[in-house]
Amino acid sequence: MDSLLSKQECAIGRGLAIVCIMLHNYCHAFDFAIQESEFNFALDQSLRWGDYLHHIDGNFLINVFSTWGIYSLPLFFFLAGYGLVLKYESAGAAAVKPLSFVWQHYRKLLCLMVIPLAIFVVMQLAVAHRTDLTPVGLVLQLTTLVNWFPQYHIVPGPYWFLGAIMQIYVLYLVLYYCRKGVMSWKLPLLLAVGGFVAHIVVPGESVLAGWMRYNFPVALLPFAMGLVAARYGVKWRLNTMWSAVTLVLASVLLIAFSFNYVLWGLNYGIAIVACISMVKLVGGRMAQVMVQIGTLSSLLYVIHPIVRWAVMGAAMKLGRMPHIEMLIYLTVTAVAVMVYKKLRLDELASKIIK
Repeated sequence: MDSLLSKQECAIGRGLAIVCIMLHNYCHAFDFAIQESEFNFALDQSLRWGDYLHHIDGNFLINVFSTWGIYSLPLFFFLAGYGLVLKYESAGAAAVKPLSFVWQHYRKLLCLMVIPLAIFVVMQLAVAHRTDLTPVGLVLQLTTLVNWFPQYHIVPGPYWFLGAIMQIYVLYLVLYYCRKGVMSWKLPLLLAVGGFVAHIVVPGESVLAGWMRYNFPVALLPFAMGLVAARYGVKWRLNTMWSAVTLVLASVLLIAFSFNYVLWGLNYGIAIVACISMVKLVGGRMAQVMVQIGTLSSLLYVIHPIVRWAVMGAAMKLGRMPHIEMLIYLTVTAVAVMVYKKLRLDELASKIIK
């Protein structure tokens, strides 16, 4: 089957995405940073860029990652759809058994999060003395169902993605049995259109709009793009120069669409074009590094919230030094992941949860 992205390029994409997400999650916590429109539309934050560009300071990259780093997230949804098609719909692939499929993917997520989540909860109870970590909320987190219940705190913040990706797996299971003929592209198209229509009719600052942004509706457009790209063997025929031009144009559209609520709903799709352009431009030593990071992206995703909380808490007591904090945060997260792998805690979780 022809493919848009090679296995190596998928790893590069995951590497780029996780680095951007990690930096975004740290940078947007600074009081001075321009915030993103992540869960609700925030025109005032987009307008802040107009003022900021008149007096750019040393925090430019912090503001870039704070605002735009979140747009690497849809690449994970795209790669989920893309990878599922290549795995389950390629020639010779065994038929999918629904219960086995759901358990296999849920078990993978549970093994990934159970130990980091336990570490985080212990730290929060012992150090921060938090009282909002209810047993029900934690059970919902471990079952990847917490996204459905806004009244329960999502702990740690970025873990909402695990619930959304589980919803995507279940959605793919439905689409798998409707993948023949014209339905192979019609249903993904209907999903993308349906998600966009829901975005239009729901007020941008409402609770429901926020709920949709951390559940499956936010993933419908990039996920559908991944399905179609894999099923139809879409290829990237642009050379390096035109990939760079495409990246610039897509980035301009991302910025322009951030000033209009309706168009903002298309930004996750535009972000996929920008991300793939970036992947196609990575080469040499940088490609090798990103591949290595990409292979650890899942662990980085579940461990970095713990390190972020610890580093940020220490920085607030000792004095804020944004750029040094970020460097320490990235370094400690990398070390934590290596220690986690060295202690084989990921294998331990897999042995316990069978």
